[in-house]
Amino acid sequence: MSSNDVRDAARDYGTGLVLFGILDVTVGVLYLAKTIVFLVLSLPGITALPVRYGRTEVIATALAASPGAVFFLAIGFGSIVGRRWARSLSVAFSAVWLAVGTAATAFLFACLPRFFAALRPLRDGSRLPLSRELVAYVVIAAVGVILPGVYFLFYRSAGVKAECERRDPEDRWSDHVPAADLSAAVILATGALLAFGIAFSTSRQRLFFGTPLGGGIRTGVLAISILQAAAAWGICRRDLRAWPAAAAVMAIRTGANLAIARRFAGRTLMSFAADAGPLSPDSRAAIERLEPLRPLQAAGGFVAALSIGAFLFVLWAGLRAFRGASRASRGAG
Repeated sequence: MSSNDVRDAARDYGTGLVLFGILDVTVGVLYLAKTIVFLVLSLPGITALPVRYGRTEVIATALAASPGAVFFLAIGFGSIVGRRWARSLSVAFSAVWLAVGTAATAFLFACLPRFFAALRPLRDGSRLPLSRELVAYVVIAAVGVILPGVYFLFYRSAGVKAECERRDPEDRWSDHVPAADLSAAVILATGALLAFGIAFSTSRQRLFFGTPLGGGIRTGVLAISILQAAAAWGICRRDLRAWPAAAAVMAIRTGANLAIARRFAGRTLMSFAADAGPLSPDSRAAIERLEPLRPLQAAGGFVAALSIGAFLFVLWAGLRAFRGASRASRGAG
């Protein structure tokens, strides 16, 4: 350990653990509120549903939000009391958030200037929308890079690690799971929630596939969701059998996302927007100006690239886990 690490570990990080924990708890409460609200809206006596495709979708939305509530409440309260596993999960989650956020920020920063330039003639030269453009850049950078970067650097610091070990001296399961494996588990768990939502959401099916899916395909999507969740659980338990399953399901998801991106490439923004309902004259004029920029194709390409990156990362983490197990076996022999 270097002298800088020693000085870092000697500081009191309790306040930071509490503040970041409060942030996590706040997010968890919002997810919990969403779960409760949508469950209430799914009751038989409620007729004003928030979506137009039925009660099943409302229930699925509530169920999909509940793991987020459990996760953020758990790591939030765990951070407040300085638990080791909460720090490890926070490092893994913030690493994934930072990687995806950085890629998304770079993508949006490359696209938005052209989009804003195309829309600017519709604004009659007013200055307020220009200030809103600046706000958009600041918010994107803050959510995509700054906040996850601060979050990641804080939890991975030697001082926070030492503080959690001081408060929680007992050996925990997370101490034996590499950070890369935990990040892969986060990716798989997130994918499981997304697949679960698609399996039960007619509106999302229309968005991604252009039509509601048949029962067999929905069952397949649900099976993928379950397999991803099981693989994430197995990785956290250091079960090597989880890695082939994780690689297989990520390959399937990547293929599906590539097919969706190809479908987006064949659509116009006007037809895509029309699926959401009637368009106002202002909306139609804005879409006509954006159409030459091919935003759907750009978004589809970004999602496809992100899917390939996630698949390659999970594959790399799995190969790394097998190599580590092989070295350990040879050392024991």
